[in-house]
Amino acid sequence: MDFIKKKPLMTLSLVIAVLAAAFLAVKIKSASDSARKSGEDIERLKKFGEQEARATYSATEGNLTRSAENLEKTQQRLRELRTALYEASHVEFNGQVSNTQCKNHLFEETGKLVEGLAREAVFVTESAKYLSFHDVINADKLPDEVVEVPVLMKQFEIIREVVSLMKKAQITQLVSLKRPSGVGVAEKGEFQVIPLSMQVTGSSSSVKDLLTRLQKDSKYYFMIRNVSLQSSPVTIGDGGKLAALSAPAAVPKSGVTTPGEENTPDIDLAYAEQFQVQFLDRVSADIRFDFVEFKKPVEEN
Repeated sequence: MDFIKKKPLMTLSLVIAVLAAAFLAVKIKSASDSARKSGEDIERLKKFGEQEARATYSATEGNLTRSAENLEKTQQRLRELRTALYEASHVEFNGQVSNTQCKNHLFEETGKLVEGLAREAVFVTESAKYLSFHDVINADKLPDEVVEVPVLMKQFEIIREVVSLMKKAQITQLVSLKRPSGVGVAEKGEFQVIPLSMQVTGSSSSVKDLLTRLQKDSKYYFMIRNVSLQSSPVTIGDGGKLAALSAPAAVPKSGVTTPGEENTPDIDLAYAEQFQVQFLDRVSADIRFDFVEFKKPVEEN
């Protein structure tokens, strides 16, 4: 106590120093705790970032794997579809045929097809008797064995199918049948096209049936491009005579006559109108259509 009394200034200085030291110690401890806490927070953030990165990478890798699997499945289905389309549209032709054999084959087989049409009461005009192959049969030169013969043999099988559909549809007349591109084949990306055209005559129902069979019942793929229809009713020409078709049921004003006589007698127009409907169902159809053959898919290694 004497020391404090004798030297108060020194005593005060010591007290201040002790308090400062204590305050400094508290501040140092607080700063140390804050630094430690900040370090822990930083470490937690670092671990969280690493976890998120791993999760993001895992999700991305999974998506890529699933996408690759879906792509492979889609490509496989596409290959299967192309294969099915090829097999359904392909005209099979096996074996080697010389140009002479090809020409003889066309001549003989078209004749058989025309005879078959005749047996089904389908009249074939003179211009259509070779069923579009007159350019080959009547040509002075033989078709090229490498380029033309395979195409011609394929085209004949296509024409055979068309003739079969004509008979089933029961048309009455084949006016013309053409291959506008000859032995040409048009390339259309994933498929090939052979254009065809024909003019037929028959009832409206038979023509409709033929169009339906071309698109639905054929073993090949045919695509209708254009159809022009023209009816063939009875028409009365100059002098009141039948100009188009004879009407056996119509009674002439001047007496009875036999159908097919060179001079058709005058008829009562009002009476003829009663029978007009039975002749209106005679239709001439000009049909333009394509044979479509899908290409064989390329084999993958």
